[in-house]
Amino acid sequence: ALMRRRLSDHIRCPGCRLHRPLCMCALLPRLETRTHLVLVLHQLEAHKPSNTGRLATSCLPNSRTVVRGRGEPATATERWPAGHRPLVLYPHETARPIEDFRRSETPIALVVPDGTWPQAAKVKNRMFPDVEAVRLPDGLETSYRLRNARIEGRLSTIEAIATALGILEDDPTIDERLRTVGRIMVERTLWTNGRLQADEVTGGIPKGLHYNGKEVP
Repeated sequence: ALMRRRLSDHIRCPGCRLHRPLCMCALLPRLETRTHLVLVLHQLEAHKPSNTGRLATSCLPNSRTVVRGRGEPATATERWPAGHRPLVLYPHETARPIEDFRRSETPIALVVPDGTWPQAAKVKNRMFPDVEAVRLPDGLETSYRLRNARIEGRLSTIEAIATALGILEDDPTIDERLRTVGRIMVERTLWTNGRLQADEVTGGIPKGLHYNGKEVP
């Protein structure tokens, strides 16, 4: 039977936010993109280990994070580089399909709200009321299993970023590699909660890891 693992070291890695013995920072790819990602992180999400937005930015050198409520930049030029066309990823009633901007001649600054749906709506309506909204294709499915609220068509932040960048950059490998990062984080966390066996975790569990006085073979 599955059981909850008790890791010998409960201190979390400041990078990936997993317990240090499960740190996945060495597995994070460096994904160069023309699109500039602006992650607008609600302050309540900033230190949650289940947050995937910051995990995505760790893979994307052409990105920045703005934490709402902590002195976020006041002007657009501080939010994204000059010469970029800003778009907010949010299914507003006026949102255009993100496919309309595939291989855009003008570089895109993609603003991605990270938080609950009401929090994301405030990002669009209060912080970026004049910035055009874009939406992802219909029929997407999530593999995120760390929080209870699973509504059809809603993705984790890293899955949404992966899908959006795969389209904007016209490069499906970006989508695939970011989704893999998300799966590793989720499945390692599920393993610590006793909900997955080690051989069910993408990429496996680090060998030699100790829990409950035993060692992962």
